[in-house]
Amino acid sequence: MRKIQKHILSILLLLSCAFFNSNAQISHGGFPLPEHLQGSSLRHGISNEWEEMPAFSMDLLEKENPSYKGGLRFAYGFNVNLTPDNSGSTTYLPDGTKVWRVKIHSENALSLNLIFDKYHLADGAQLFIYTPDKHQILGAFTSENNHNSGILATSILDGDSIIVEYIEPKGSTGEISIGKVNHGFKDIRKLPAFGISETCEVDVNCTKDAEERSKRSVALIVFNGETLCSGSLINNTANDGTPYLLSAAHCIAFDNKKTASEMAASSVFYFNYETPHCLDNIQGTLEMSLSGASIVTIYEKTDLLLLLLDENPPADYNTYYAGWNISSTIDGLVYTIHHPEGDVKKISKSLSAPINNTFRCCSDNIEFSTNAHWDVAGWEYGITEGGSSGAPLFNSNHQIIGALSGGYEPSGCGITSNDFFYRINKVWKTRNVSLSTALDPIKSEETQIGGLEPHQYPCHRLSNLEEGDQLHLSETEEYPAGTNSNGIYEYAEKYEESGYIYGVHFLLEKGTFYESDTIWLKIYKGDNEPNSLIHKQRVRISDCYYNQRKNTFQENVQSNLMSRDNYLRLDSVVAVDSSFFIAIEAPQNYTYPLSIYITEEKKSGHNTAYFKEKGEWKPFTSHPQYNRAASLLIEPRIATQMTTDVPLVNSDNTQITLYPNPTTNDVHILFEESPLSFAIYNMNGINYFSKENPAESETIAMGNFPAGTYIIKVIYPQRTAYRKVIKL
Repeated sequence: MRKIQKHILSILLLLSCAFFNSNAQISHGGFPLPEHLQGSSLRHGISNEWEEMPAFSMDLLEKENPSYKGGLRFAYGFNVNLTPDNSGSTTYLPDGTKVWRVKIHSENALSLNLIFDKYHLADGAQLFIYTPDKHQILGAFTSENNHNSGILATSILDGDSIIVEYIEPKGSTGEISIGKVNHGFKDIRKLPAFGISETCEVDVNCTKDAEERSKRSVALIVFNGETLCSGSLINNTANDGTPYLLSAAHCIAFDNKKTASEMAASSVFYFNYETPHCLDNIQGTLEMSLSGASIVTIYEKTDLLLLLLDENPPADYNTYYAGWNISSTIDGLVYTIHHPEGDVKKISKSLSAPINNTFRCCSDNIEFSTNAHWDVAGWEYGITEGGSSGAPLFNSNHQIIGALSGGYEPSGCGITSNDFFYRINKVWKTRNVSLSTALDPIKSEETQIGGLEPHQYPCHRLSNLEEGDQLHLSETEEYPAGTNSNGIYEYAEKYEESGYIYGVHFLLEKGTFYESDTIWLKIYKGDNEPNSLIHKQRVRISDCYYNQRKNTFQENVQSNLMSRDNYLRLDSVVAVDSSFFIAIEAPQNYTYPLSIYITEEKKSGHNTAYFKEKGEWKPFTSHPQYNRAASLLIEPRIATQMTTDVPLVNSDNTQITLYPNPTTNDVHILFEESPLSFAIYNMNGINYFSKENPAESETIAMGNFPAGTYIIKVIYPQRTAYRKVIKL
């Protein structure tokens, strides 16, 4: 049998396998405390900050319970009990704010992720998780991330060392405990070119066979920080956007309800992990994730698993809830969209209609319910692999009719084999389980429905790439859209559209540098050239890793940003009108080169790329080394109208540190550079406080301010920055 050893019910699997609004995994912005607040100004320090995980080897997997069932394994979980009472260091700021830090190291780990088995933060408390060089930061997580389960699972961070920082205001009492540290032994972040999935797999954006909306429903799932599967958001007859997600029961421990519930609660869901624009050398973004779910229904005999996500995906994720069809017969082609081996999103298509059949599975001769599966005899292109489990099967009308359980040997490209998808009509209404209870809450008795756009104004990705455009690959380190000897450091891409920008994708050909090499993302208004700066935000990236044994930073030969679809969510939604520019400013005194991907000369002759030379903006047709019409791969996510309750701020986001935030009384403000003045306004524009020529740090008593959201406006000589603070 095939794929069973890769993605279903076999001990052999263990030997072969692998961020805003009030959402579970989504961060709420901000940064860990500045370095100068982590030194002598703190008191009550404890010296034992590092927690070393036991040595890991693949032998540990063989010693596990052979009845383990799951998807594609990529990590091994160490059970721990790390709390502020028994680990790390606890210090206090002068105002009584408690700061707990624990540093975790697992030798030779390719990645680390955590599961907090106790997570209940008080209002005003913040949690950050970051790599020691701070090139990857998760957080702040706050009380808005509290779950009924008391569990919080985190996204994956590269490397073998991470730092957990918990900030709790004086007088507050929360509960926090790390229950599991997951040591990644398979690198799921590598590109397909590095051999993760089979070469015959087809990127979902390289064919028109998948409806554009259908692919937006599919997610890569990490269960319990260890196991990879696929799944899809699915609509219900109320069309109310309830975040149901269909997957496969064998991805979690369905023979143990308590364990299965815990695995669902500790799951992480990655949306839009796909190669952009069919650029097969570009890895998809991993920045769009959610954490936590509960089991709605699970049934071992058919492999059915329906989850309810703890929170709805936010507007800029641009997800879609696929429709379904419970007919017992299917005519015409079918296709599946999946994440084989945890790779970027792929599609496999069959021109033949599947038949009803019985799936007899695995070395222990498990047999599912009679005729409970669709049998796909072979694929016109693509296959399925480990990690594909739970992927939806779509009919020609782009409706879900089932989800993947597994298949038979032989495996590999060019070999015809059978794949089995459990039929949702088989469990629609039965004595043991009823899918209709969740998916037909209004009791409509419909046998099929269409999909749902969950937001009235969907957030879409703008791009100036045209059919036939090719990416320019630099042969020297004189990068036309990056560091070079011409003294050019800032580059902008022009767009002509009105709306609200939530975030920006930027793709770098090169991007290897130290923490000190600051990159800025900027948004300008303007018609013929960038004119008025309306937003500025630091891009926090670095290509260093922390060597815990040597207690020092070292260079990493692999850049974590080059040849990747990097997504930076804006600190605040930015309004643009008619014509705007999105720019990247490279560091002038760089350690390593940086280059934005740029097209070869466009066949249409329509230039959208600009550069800044000696303070003057010019089109790329005037570039001293690259004078041709071109486009830069800097692409915004934009909606025509606001779709979520996000405060609108046009901001130059120079870093301004606030703590505690939210606050019940004092708020401390630290400025990165000296401002001319600052003021605090409520959301109606009423001024509550102002000061000229403030010091580097200021403390504002907000105890008498009415509860609500306030905007801090900071005026610098040539720009204005804004930050939000919440008074409880």
